[in-house]
Amino acid sequence: QITPDFTACANDTIVLEIETPNDQFTYHWFPENLVLSGQNTAQITSILQQQTTYTVTTNYNDLCTVTDQVIVNISGVNSNQISATATPENVLAGQEVQLQGLPNGYTYSWTPSESLNNSSLQNPIATPEENTTYHLTIHDGNCNYYTSVGVKVFDFVCGNPTIYVPNAFTPNNNDANEKIWVRGNNLTSIYFVIYDRWGEKIFETTDQQIGWDGTYEGEELDPAVFVYYLEAVCADGQEYFEKGNITLIR
Repeated sequence: QITPDFTACANDTIVLEIETPNDQFTYHWFPENLVLSGQNTAQITSILQQQTTYTVTTNYNDLCTVTDQVIVNISGVNSNQISATATPENVLAGQEVQLQGLPNGYTYSWTPSESLNNSSLQNPIATPEENTTYHLTIHDGNCNYYTSVGVKVFDFVCGNPTIYVPNAFTPNNNDANEKIWVRGNNLTSIYFVIYDRWGEKIFETTDQQIGWDGTYEGEELDPAVFVYYLEAVCADGQEYFEKGNITLIR
């Protein structure tokens, strides 16, 4: 008798053996091309690439021949399906990151666990304080599969040069530098307002995606210098204020 049927991992080197070998017997294994070593002995090694039925034939002094078979199943997880992702991958210290392991339906273990809400979830929340590589082990009941994903934690200055308002722009319909924007990453809110030299408010927005195009009440303004005020709140809760001049050039 050979080892009973079992399941192994794709591309694993497996060992098959006769449970009670006899030195007087000769053993021959099939498929022959899958035998890496041990042909004509009671134990062989083979690389498993798909479900395979192995057969061994035993002959004693050409008097009798006996065969036995073992079916080696392959794990249902394809290693090409294994992945780990982090959203976002670049964060401030302590900011939440959504980790996700694939495929679905297995047992998951993430390390390091200190910055995770639950290291055994498929999709835990991470709050790293420093650059961290999260390693994921996926277990399907027979095999372990490994992958990892990195999260980069960066220091954030709530102000210059991270937040930037250009001091000039050229709204002349040449598709270059047509609007004045508040430029900056990781801003949760802004209030951006522009006045002319007489103190009249000509533009304001709380949307960082909206810029001023050099017009007021539908009319193009002449070249001049304008005053702006900016209030911003950064992702880490810091507040920032600045004021300055903007030159409109045509």
